[in-house]
Amino acid sequence: MKGTGHSEIPNEDRLQYEAEQKKRMETKLNWGIKNRWEQRELDAVFKNKDVRAAQFRDLDKIKAEIYGKSISDFNSVDEIYYFMEEMFTAGFDEKHVSIALDVFLRDYGQFEEEDLQKATFKEFVRQLGINLVTFTQEKNFVKAARFMDFYCVADSNLWVNLEQYTIKKDSLFSHTGLITILSHFSAQNEGSRDFYDFFEHMYCSEKFKDSSTHEIVTLLYSFYQVHAGSVGFLNLIYDDLLLRLDAKTTTFDLLRVLQSFSEISEEYPKLFLLLENLFIKRFEQMTTDELTTCASGFAISGYGTPYFNSLLEQGVLHKVGSLESYSLKEVVRGFIISMRGSKTLH
Repeated sequence: MKGTGHSEIPNEDRLQYEAEQKKRMETKLNWGIKNRWEQRELDAVFKNKDVRAAQFRDLDKIKAEIYGKSISDFNSVDEIYYFMEEMFTAGFDEKHVSIALDVFLRDYGQFEEEDLQKATFKEFVRQLGINLVTFTQEKNFVKAARFMDFYCVADSNLWVNLEQYTIKKDSLFSHTGLITILSHFSAQNEGSRDFYDFFEHMYCSEKFKDSSTHEIVTLLYSFYQVHAGSVGFLNLIYDDLLLRLDAKTTTFDLLRVLQSFSEISEEYPKLFLLLENLFIKRFEQMTTDELTTCASGFAISGYGTPYFNSLLEQGVLHKVGSLESYSLKEVVRGFIISMRGSKTLH
């Protein structure tokens, strides 16, 4: 899809953006690591989180959010598209785009792949590209990013426009809005080097000083997902997390921290000791997927005391009958390839 009008960007900007994206995907250069471990996408473990696969989305939770509360329910995609076409006729502006985004986000569960190939959907994406550069409200930039992530929009013009106007209008955004936008970029492996440099600068300038622990972990994990982030930036986040992580931190966030630092673990021993202690305290409440993901992350890192490894193995053996294919893969990595498992597990 290629927009027209305001959605057009200089060709050299788009080409540079696509080249940087391709380099990240092909070479996977992250902190000098050329051959990175493939680790589970953690959103698949926790089904109430935003992920790209519909089966992992809590659709009832999405509908219960703020999206489209003032708009009548639609019984089919055809009804939604009729509603959209009426708005196209009336003329699109930021208000109309915002309403349309509410509908797409609220009724995400109704859409099938073939619905996204229809002219009405493509016209909306084009209109979004045209109008995005005129947005004046943070919430609409955030909703646009979420829409583009949920619907896997692959229009480079649209992603570049959103990136450039997020940077240009940075004073418009709260720390929560910026981190949310970043998380949707990284989920789709979008964003140029300048975009991630911008977020490093925002973090160093204390833009995120009032962020919650969950938001800081989301910031970290977003960089990890796209193989970005300087050593200096990671050192600052490391220091921050040592003060923040505690018994109140969710298992989801602890596992995201574990994955993010697992391949650069040598410089951060205190973090892995802290993570081990926190996982031990909640061991009985962890699911099978959480246990195998944890075992895999610690095996990659090289950390984990014999007691902790034994505890993880016991938990896995106790639930071995419920292991799915990816969990089995993590068991092999966490205990067999790493030679951390006992003869019983082998």
